[in-house]
Amino acid sequence: MDKEIEIEELEKDIASLTLDWQAMKQEARTEMDQQRKRNLQVRAKDIKEEIKNKEQELKNLEKGNNESQINQININQNYLDLEKKLSKFNFQSTVETVEGVIGNFKINNGSALFLLQNSISIGGNYFSARFREILRTKTKEGNFRHCLVEFKSVCPTEKIEFLKRFAKFFPTDVLLESIEEYTNQIIEKICESIPQSGYILFLEISGLEYMLEKEKIMPWFVKEFWHNLSTKLQNKLSLKGYRKVRVICLMKTDDIIPDDCLPSYIYYELANFHDSEIKELTIESCSQDEIEDFLYTFGGFNDRKVKQMVQLIHNTSKGGNPDLVCRKLKQFLIPVN
Repeated sequence: MDKEIEIEELEKDIASLTLDWQAMKQEARTEMDQQRKRNLQVRAKDIKEEIKNKEQELKNLEKGNNESQINQININQNYLDLEKKLSKFNFQSTVETVEGVIGNFKINNGSALFLLQNSISIGGNYFSARFREILRTKTKEGNFRHCLVEFKSVCPTEKIEFLKRFAKFFPTDVLLESIEEYTNQIIEKICESIPQSGYILFLEISGLEYMLEKEKIMPWFVKEFWHNLSTKLQNKLSLKGYRKVRVICLMKTDDIIPDDCLPSYIYYELANFHDSEIKELTIESCSQDEIEDFLYTFGGFNDRKVKQMVQLIHNTSKGGNPDLVCRKLKQFLIPVN
């Protein structure tokens, strides 16, 4: 029986027995026959003892229920804490790529568009959390903004729907029927949202696998939206005298986008990377050294335990698949009672 139901049943029993005890005590006080009076008093005493037993049973059950709830709260908190820790997982080579692009801006303003394909199977969610942490640490508190633009179900995803999702973060005065005018208005709002030097705006677009018209949307987004945003941003920030502003966009998809849907200027090399191009990111398998480093940092285990866990995690994660590694780390680091 569910504990909540057991507690409710016990409370009903105690209430009913209490009424019986009170009635019997009252009857014993007014009873003239001494033998019957003694019988009523004995029965009242037995009921009182039964009430005490049930109250103790209720107390124990409530204590166990509270402990169970506390344990569950602790497990939930451990889970949240571990999610934060996993956002610091190394992803060394991919992080180096991101750092290289951002580092090339130096004190200049800069924008960069990244693409991560096959995201879910390579730990893309953990990497995007890591990406956020990297960007957040590159400016002062309050000078970082993250906007998550999500597609959660299959849809035609016309350009207007794409823009509406941006408008949730950068509201426009009116909904313009012309795609070109609406695009320009959203771009203007994004540019106007930059308050000062050193500001970092992180645009994360996820769920591209749900788009049914990638061959139309992807070239339009890069050429008409992103390229124009990058150009206008540079001009407006220069007029204001702002420096070291970064507008970074990460596009994630859980599938592989066909080549004919991607603009011809997708860019794979870091050297001479231009802000109007897409830099595709790849996440390599996690090395045993990376897993070991994470366990020492956040697990608090001794040498022997870490060596055993590293070997097991690496062997059961298809040689270090990032998503599987993070799942295994959760299993080891979240205690379940």
